[in-house]
Amino acid sequence: MRPRLRDRYFKRLLGYATRYKGLLALTIAMGVVGLALQFVIPWLIGSAIDQVIAPDWVRAGKAAPPSDAERLRRLWLLVGVGAATAVSFAVVFYIRGHYTVKLGNRLITDLRRDLFDHLQRLSLHFYSKERTGSIVARLINDIQQAGNLVNGGVILVIMDLLQTVVALGLLFWISWKLALACIGILPLYVFTFRYFNNRVRHASARVQDQISKLARLDGA
Repeated sequence: MRPRLRDRYFKRLLGYATRYKGLLALTIAMGVVGLALQFVIPWLIGSAIDQVIAPDWVRAGKAAPPSDAERLRRLWLLVGVGAATAVSFAVVFYIRGHYTVKLGNRLITDLRRDLFDHLQRLSLHFYSKERTGSIVARLINDIQQAGNLVNGGVILVIMDLLQTVVALGLLFWISWKLALACIGILPLYVFTFRYFNNRVRHASARVQDQISKLARLDGA
């Protein structure tokens, strides 16, 4: 598919998603909250190392080392924060998954309704050339793939991109050397993506074509 035509179809698909701005905003908001919660666990691990495991090294020259009772109190505090984070992440993940599926079902319903209305307006000459099984395959399988693209593709890409930006910002704030070391593997990721992306897309197209052929045989 040509890039311009693909972009036009993608914009039309996003237009269906923006019909439900409330669900879309809630899904993205839960994704952002879940994204923030994912950074709490690494912070807890770092805090446990700095304040409990090796406080003498951290506080060298600044203050007297904390007592064992103080270390234990800090450890239990970190454990409590970790438990609350785990529960909050489970709740947020459930809410995001629930409303993502709800948004996807409404999107698929609108797509199938509009496509069905479009099929009703087509001429009899179209149905004399196309088999019923092929039309049904596009009405069911292709629209399902389109719904998965919006819910499982676009939203996840946005969340992953935002997570990457935040993580890089934190890494540069902690240590620019560590951040550069992490960025060093990005060219390998880009090469792998570009190498396998076309193959995966062509394989997916072949799968859809085979499904359409099977539907034609069933509908023949």
